[in-house]
This record gives sequence, structure tokens and C-alpha cells, in this order.
Amino acid sequence: MWCSCYAAGNSYGKSCENSGYEELPTSTSSVCSRFRVEMYLRERTGASLAAGWLSSQPCRLSPIHLRKAQAVAQQHGRDHDPAPVPVPASPSPLPPRPGPSDWNSPSCSSSKTTVYSNGSVCPYPYPYPSWRRLLPFLALLLLLPLLVPVSASVTSVKSTQLRLELDLRQLQQTVASTGFVGDVNTNPNPSGSQDSTSSQTTATTTTTTTTTTSSSATTANAIRNQSSLSSSTTAEPNVDGPSYELPGNPSELTTCLNTHQPDIKGTSWVDAMRDQPTYFKVVGMWWSRKRADVPVTITTQLSWNRKWQLKAMCRSWAGPIAAVMHMPVLLPRLTRSRDAALGDVSNATLQRAVDTVAAFHARLDATQPCKLDLMLLAEPYRDGKSLVLYPVNTLRNYARLMSRTPLIGLVDVDLIVSSNLRTELLNTSIAARYLVQAREAAAAAAAGKAGPLFSTGSSRLHGVPGSVVAQLNLTAARTAQGPRAAWVLPAFETRGGSVSLQVERAEKLAAGGSKSRLHAFYKQGKVLRFDWGSTGHKNTDYSRWFSTAEPYVVEWYDRYEPWVFVDRLSSSWSDARFRGYGKNKISHIRTLAYDGYELRVHPSAFLIHRPHLESSSSNAHARGALYGKKTKTSSMYGHNVFLYKMIQLSMAYGNYTPVVDPATAACRDKLSWWQQ
Repeated sequence: MWCSCYAAGNSYGKSCENSGYEELPTSTSSVCSRFRVEMYLRERTGASLAAGWLSSQPCRLSPIHLRKAQAVAQQHGRDHDPAPVPVPASPSPLPPRPGPSDWNSPSCSSSKTTVYSNGSVCPYPYPYPSWRRLLPFLALLLLLPLLVPVSASVTSVKSTQLRLELDLRQLQQTVASTGFVGDVNTNPNPSGSQDSTSSQTTATTTTTTTTTTSSSATTANAIRNQSSLSSSTTAEPNVDGPSYELPGNPSELTTCLNTHQPDIKGTSWVDAMRDQPTYFKVVGMWWSRKRADVPVTITTQLSWNRKWQLKAMCRSWAGPIAAVMHMPVLLPRLTRSRDAALGDVSNATLQRAVDTVAAFHARLDATQPCKLDLMLLAEPYRDGKSLVLYPVNTLRNYARLMSRTPLIGLVDVDLIVSSNLRTELLNTSIAARYLVQAREAAAAAAAGKAGPLFSTGSSRLHGVPGSVVAQLNLTAARTAQGPRAAWVLPAFETRGGSVSLQVERAEKLAAGGSKSRLHAFYKQGKVLRFDWGSTGHKNTDYSRWFSTAEPYVVEWYDRYEPWVFVDRLSSSWSDARFRGYGKNKISHIRTLAYDGYELRVHPSAFLIHRPHLESSSSNAHARGALYGKKTKTSSMYGHNVFLYKMIQLSMAYGNYTPVVDPATAACRDKLSWWQQ
């Protein structure tokens, strides 16, 4: 094997043939042994010594000469290179590279050699530099600690220029007087609840402060994170023009939500199927300092892995956004315990999540045109099966609690708003008409002109058994325009081309805000009505919308689920019992019509969906429908369908009120900006 390796097709094989051998020698021949020795000596002693020793020997080596050559090579290796390098089975396919004259003699492992200027012989791999060449790098390592303050000062200067932080003195004064927003006491109380009424949360800055304490369940373990009221922005608050936002304090909302959570340890599948209240913990809240120059706040919610969708929404809507980010915490995985609580999770683990979202908010509020208020909400899960039960309607209610403008837009995070809606609302005379409508809606609700007697469309009758309709002597609901309006924003989705091309098309159409340009793509089939294969948005009547410049009223019908903007104070809340995918928005839009809201289609503004992969909740919903798991507790699909049927009967009897979680019920009556 050695002979065939070193002799086949190279100079050694040719010299062997010149010695009188017509065929390549075998591994048992003395010539093969000679070349094996020669290569061994070249590897271990260098080319000059090998040539000198072998020149005095005949081509055919006896076993004695072979052992003598090996002994010489081994002795020389012990004297010069104590770490022998194994000879490879084949020559290196890479060409050698000559090195500088002051490099150390290399230790080689290939048959294709290169003679360097210092007389050493080495192929690839390349030799390493001497210690003289490493001196500059060693000096740099020694000086590196001295350079850290310089780099820190540069970072500080950049942060000051971007106004991402308050100065240290102002930070200390704020901390001393108000505390921290998102001060989360993760130590469960003796009764098992994770709620702590003594947690004080208020606004500070975007600088993260971490309280390091024991991770024991019996020790108070708090996350003190950056906030919000002064959150990151590139400029001071703009005082020019009207501001439509009421004053508020993020600490007020954080404290209220955290002190009104149920006394449970976490979400489980069994409890969720029984519609038990869910425990949440606000672990971070950041509010923008920008001015709300339009009277509509887009309220939205997102899972932890959809931050990129919020960034796109923030880029397209240059107005207020109230967003709630959901962070699932699987307790058995993080604590190795079936009976753990959120307080048993490592403080450092939660703090890393807080730091990530804080930096994300700082970047968006500093670089994007939106005015972003962001809440990070942790939900502990006690089993992996319940992770698909995304609390979509509760998150919508929490985002609504954050908003402080007269109107709110109920828009999912994977949609972007056309720019012409903001252009319209910047006109103070047009904005004033919307404000009047919001006041009239609130006044009508306060006067009792709301509820089942004022239902619109077929919201109270559809899906109800005929026997119940006859028993209650129900008639068709009115369709005339009333004082309460929910403005429908027609929604579209892109089609054709790659995903990146569709996303680019959607953002350009939304940024342009041109209804005529949208219509051109619609006729080409590159833009379709949202969910075109279903009836969920068909009643918007897209053909009529493209041909008119005036608003018009549509009736509610089963499965109709448009995105709308309504008045903040008196509009219907989302039923918190709906979790995951299915029936959650359908039930909410039906509730608006049941309470007496007219569904009026906005004549020019629209939404465009940004494509994405299906969520785990959507996949679980599809599996439940496909495999017939339709009972209340067998699947998420069956549970939500059961809830919707119960709501239908309650509406028929005129006694339906959306069920909200305990924190929402308490805070909508206590928050200062909800008292006006």
C-alpha cells in the first residue's frame, strides 16, 4: 500500500522504473521499502539528510538497512520533533504555498513537497508564524482592557445622539421617585397564586435594570426592566397640532393587570376546556413619547415569533399602535416540575426575553414612523398540549386597555394599513366628524340605546333553531343607519410570484394608498379579496367598493368577519373564552352587530395581508375539523364551535354579554383614561 501510494504516477515511481523495474513495485519489494524509507526520512529529518543517507545505499535495501534507516529517522525525530505526525494515505491534492524565510521549519505530512528559502521542506498545511510575528497580536490583547472604556464612551455618545436613554441623573431621580415599570414579583405567595399586590410598577427609561436575587421559590425574585413612558424615540414629543390621546401612565396599567389575575399557577388543557380564567403576568411595558396626531389607535396582538410582522405594520402606519406580545412559558420544560409556577423560572431566563423586546421596541420607535406602545405578557403553561391555545381575544382586550384615543382599529398584526386613512384623519375637519360619531355612540350606549333590541342585520337570528325564533316571536332586525358605526376596512391579499415579491407588492400598494392602482392589480388577479375561497369577507361587496366614492352599509351575516375601527369607550369587547384559532373574530363582529352597530364600509381606506406560514393554532384547528374531534373538550376546534353555538342561543334570548378575564373587567373601570 505504501509503495503504490508514493510511487503511482509521481517522480518516485519514475525513478523506480528507471532502476530497471518495468512494473510498479509492490508493497513487498525492497524498492517499495526503499521509497517508503525515503519518504519516512523526508517527513522526519528533512530532504537534505534523507538524500545524504540514501545516496550511499543501493536501490534494493536489505531488512537490516531498512531497520537502520528507521532507527536513524526515529532518533532524529526524538531530538528535533518529539510529536510525530502520521503520514497520510495519499498525497495532498492542494498545492503548497511557500512561506517567509523567518518561519519555523514545518512538520510536513504530504508527499508533494516545496523547498522554502530557509532550506525547509513542507507542503500544505501551511506553516505557522514564529513568536516574533505573534508579538503585535499579544500586545493588542494586553491593551484590549484599556480600550473598553473608549468603546463604551463611543456607544454612549451614539445612544445620546439617538436619544434612546435618559441621562444618568434623570434616571436616578426617576427611579428614586417612581420605581420601575414591569416590576414582576415571580415568587408565588403561600396560597399558590403568583400575584403580588405589593409590586410597584412605574415608568422609567429604556435602560434595563436587573435585580439579582436568589432563584429559590421562597425568595422574592423580581425582574426590574426598562419601561416606557419616556420610551425610545428620535426626537422630543412634537407639540405642534392637535393630540388626540389622553394622558396615561404605563405603571397604572401594569399594576392593575398584575394585581387582578386569578389565583392559579398556569394554563392547562383541562382548565382551558372548562373556560377557567387564565393567569398572565405583565413583565414589560414600553410607551412611546411621540404625539398621537390622528384619533385612531391600531390595536393588535402577536405571538413571540411574529415581531417582523409588527415591524411592517409600524413601518406602514405612522400613527398610534397598541400591541400586546404573548410569551408562552412552558413550566415543565424550564423547571423540570409538574407543579411549578412562574416564580420557579429562572430570573435570568425571563430577563433575557425582556431585554430582547426592549431593544426591539427601542429600534422601532426610534427608526419607524409609528407611535408604538408595547406590552410583553407572559403566560405560564403547565402542559405542552395547551400551547396551541393562543389567548387571542384576551390579548385584543389588553391592547384596547392600552389605547387612549377616541377610536380604535381592530387589526391583526399580519395586515398593513393603507396610507390614505392617515392622510384623511390628518384633516382636522374630517377627524372631527369621526370624533362626533364616537361621542354619539358612547352617549347612545349610556342612554340604553344598545343591545339586542337595536341589533342590525341577522346577528340575533342567524343559526338559531326555528322553534326558538317562533317561541320568542323574533322579527328581522332593523337595517337603517343608526348613531353607532363600525367602519369596515376592505381587506386584500396578494397572489402570484414569490413570497418576497408578494410582500413587496403589498407594501407598495399600502404605502401608495391609491384605490385606482389597487383596482388595476385586482383586475389582473395579482390582488384578491382576503380569504377569497371563503365567505368571511364576501359581504363587503368589493365590486361596489371599487365603483363608489361614498360609504355604504352592509348587513351582518354568518361568518362575516371584517376588520373595523370603532369608538373605544362603548364598543363591544372580545369574548376571552375563545382561544387559538376559529370563531374568535366572527363572534366579536357579530357581537358588534348584536349590540346595534352599523357596519359601514370605508370608501377609500383598505388593508393588505402580508403572507406568512400557518400558525400552530391554525394547524390544530384544521386537524380537529379533519379528524372529527368536534366535542367541547376533544379539540380546540370542537370547543370553539360549541362556544359559538351557545352564544347564538344567548343572543336569541337577548341575554348575551361577552365574557372577559378578571383583569380586563377590573381595569376598564379603574384606569384613569377609561373614566372619561
